[in-house]
Amino acid sequence: AQLHSSLTQTQRVEALAKFRRAEIDCLICTDLASRGLDIEQVHTVLNMHMPRTLKSYIHRVGRTARAGKAGRSISLVTEDDRKLLKEIVKSNADRAMKQRLVAPDVVQAYNDKIEGLEESIEKIEEDEKVEKQLRIAEQVRNRRE
Repeated sequence: AQLHSSLTQTQRVEALAKFRRAEIDCLICTDLASRGLDIEQVHTVLNMHMPRTLKSYIHRVGRTARAGKAGRSISLVTEDDRKLLKEIVKSNADRAMKQRLVAPDVVQAYNDKIEGLEESIEKIEEDEKVEKQLRIAEQVRNRRE
């Protein structure tokens, strides 16, 4: 299932409920779900894109290993993410962190598969920006009332 701003609130709640009930094994989320979700039995968070800050990264990977339990975070890191990656490694110097480089031909094969999705992804990202602006405007309006 998926969880992003292009879905209605009802669709989001239903997707989340199915994931919580273990009716689905995988929930694909945008940053919409990076904070505030506390779902038991989440063992792995996969970051397709790194967030901009260490604080955001911590919130994202915090969806796993809740209440002191073990968990795993897998992050796909590009050259543009080097600064944040160094910060993450430095802040976790006392923990073992594994790393693996993916062969260029494998990266290219997956790149070819997802290339056609760019337009859909851009639409979802734009919808999320608009939704965020609407939420902020609504909060401002509610404060004034």
